[in-house]
Amino acid sequence: MTLLALAALLGTVLPLLIAVVQQEKWPARVRAAVTLALVAVAAAGLVLSKGLWHGWNQASIDAYGTAFAGLILATWGTYSHLWSQLGLTQWIEKVTTFTKANKDLVGAILGDIGALSPLDRAAITAALVPSTQISSLPPVTASAGSATSASPLATVTGVAPTPPATESG
Repeated sequence: MTLLALAALLGTVLPLLIAVVQQEKWPARVRAAVTLALVAVAAAGLVLSKGLWHGWNQASIDAYGTAFAGLILATWGTYSHLWSQLGLTQWIEKVTTFTKANKDLVGAILGDIGALSPLDRAAITAALVPSTQISSLPPVTASAGSATSASPLATVTGVAPTPPATESG
């Protein structure tokens, strides 16, 4: 596969990888600089992986320029005409932007759910479990020191969970 074809192929998925790094709160100039830096690194990686870098000579610089141009065009094209239209890059940025809620969600996913309060666990459960399954979850009661005794799931979803039916003997 040629260098330009590889650049085009990588450029189709590069916006998704860039969205992981981008933060929603960054100004437009910083976001543009981060995008260009990541494209430059990806271009260098392509040139090195193809074995086309042989020092600072004209052939190596031409190979890098070809990879960079192919990546920037494919990245811009697929971002503006595919990933952005689908809302996928915006969703990835929202999920990977560092906020307290995302930190709690990542902690829960990585197994630190025991350190969260019952209300936080319920909110994370509501975010991770499809709404059709929430009604089958057992009710969660607030801790003794809490101001409310309502189910945190009801607070998060607006619907109180129903306990599973018990068989009478």
